[in-house]
Amino acid sequence: MLIRHTKELGLGFGIMICLAGYVACSSSSSPASETTHGPDGSTTAEGGGGEEAGDGGTGADTSTGPAKPFHAVTGAQSDDRITGVYCPTTKNCVISTESSGGTSHVNSIDANTVNPTPLVAADDAFSTTAGVVGTVGFLGFSKVGGLLIARTNPGGSAFVSASADPLLPASWSVAKVGTVTDGAFALNAEYGFGVKGTDWIQVRNSFVYTAPAAPAPGTAWTKVWSPGGNSPIPADLNALHTADPTLCLSEVSISFSPRPTQSAYVAPDGAVVMYQAHGLNQQQQDDKGGVCISTDGGKRFHFAALPGLAADINGPTALTCTSKDHCVVGGGMAFTAASSYMYVSDNASMGATSTWTAAKIPATTDNTFPYEIFFAPDGTTGWVVGKNDTGPLLWSTIDGGANWTDQTASVAAFTDRAIWSGYAVDATHVVLGSENGKIISNF
Repeated sequence: MLIRHTKELGLGFGIMICLAGYVACSSSSSPASETTHGPDGSTTAEGGGGEEAGDGGTGADTSTGPAKPFHAVTGAQSDDRITGVYCPTTKNCVISTESSGGTSHVNSIDANTVNPTPLVAADDAFSTTAGVVGTVGFLGFSKVGGLLIARTNPGGSAFVSASADPLLPASWSVAKVGTVTDGAFALNAEYGFGVKGTDWIQVRNSFVYTAPAAPAPGTAWTKVWSPGGNSPIPADLNALHTADPTLCLSEVSISFSPRPTQSAYVAPDGAVVMYQAHGLNQQQQDDKGGVCISTDGGKRFHFAALPGLAADINGPTALTCTSKDHCVVGGGMAFTAASSYMYVSDNASMGATSTWTAAKIPATTDNTFPYEIFFAPDGTTGWVVGKNDTGPLLWSTIDGGANWTDQTASVAAFTDRAIWSGYAVDATHVVLGSENGKIISNF
C-alpha cells in the first residue's frame, strides 16, 4: 500500500515512510534483452542493437561501456551510504556519506582507497553548529561557482563548503547559513543551491528560499515557495493558480527511506530549478506525474506533464540537467509492472510549455528505480544509478538520454545493493557510490 500523506514538518520532526518497494528483499540479475516501455504499460522486447524504435528512441544501438573494468575502492565504513561523489581530478575525488550507525563524513578518495581522515565529520560539535539535536548526514554535493557545497540532512543552520581544492581539509568550513526573515529554517534536507544574478537559491524538503547574498551567518533568507500545508507560500497561491492554472500545486518533497539524493535540481546559475510533481508521499500533489519548473530563481514553478505517464504513476525520483534546456528525469512505482521511465527535454526553460519525450530504457523489474542521473562534461554521455529489486542498477547513454543501455553486469561483483550516486570525469571514467560503504571506480 502506498501512503501519500507524509510531510516533514517545519521543525524537522518528519515521518519517514520506508516502503517495501524501495527496500526489497532479493537481488536480480541483469536482463539479457532490452524492452521499450511505453508509459501506458505496453512493452516491445528486443535484443541488444535491435532495429525497432521505442518511445523516444531511435532503435539504434547507442551503447557504450566503461573504458576498463570496474574495481572496488576500499576503506569506507560498512554502515555508510555513499550519497555523493565529486572528482576535481581524474583519479582523486571527494565522497559524502550518510551513516546508519556511526558518524557521517566527507572524505577524499584516490583510485583505490578512502582517506581515513575525514575532511568534515558530522559529530556532536557539527550538530551543535547546525542547530540540530541528534545526528546529521550528508546528501551529496552542489557545485556553485568556486564553492563545492556538501548538502546536509537534516539541514539545520549549517552551510558546509570548500572554497578551494576540496581534497584539502583546510579548504572546508562549517558555518551558519544565515537566518530567515519571517521565521526559522525548517530542519529539512538540503536538496540544492544555486545563484541567479546576485540572488542565492536554496531548495530544501518542502521549501524554497532566496537571499541577496551568499550563505553566511548574517545572510537573510526569505521563503518564496512552498505549496501544501496549512500556510502555502506564497499565501495567495490558490488564487494565483486560479489565474494561471499552469502553476504547480505539488509540495516540494519526496519521502521515503533512505532519503533520495536527487529529489530536486538547481542549476548552478539558477537558470532552471526543478522538482517532481505528484511525488511519492507528497502531502499535496494536485498535479499529475511530471515536473515543476522555475526559471525565475525559484519564486514561481510551473507544471510540465510527462506525456503518456499514467495518472497513478508518481513523478520522478531523479532529476538533472546539462543546460537550462536539456534535462533528464526518471522514476517508477513499487510493485507496478512496466512503470519505470526516463524522459528527456530539450527546451526545459520554456516551463509549462516545455516538451518531454519518453526514452528507450532496458527491461525492468517491478521494483526498478533510478536514484541519480549524471553526465560527463560532453553533456551527451550519461549514466543512471539506482536499484533493481535489492540489487544495483547502472544504465548508460551516449545520445543525451534518448536511449539507455544496461551496464549493471559490470558492477554486480562489487555491490548487491542500490547505487545512490556517481560522477563521470569524462565519457568513460566513472566513480559510483553504493550502500554498505561500497565504492566502485574504473580509474
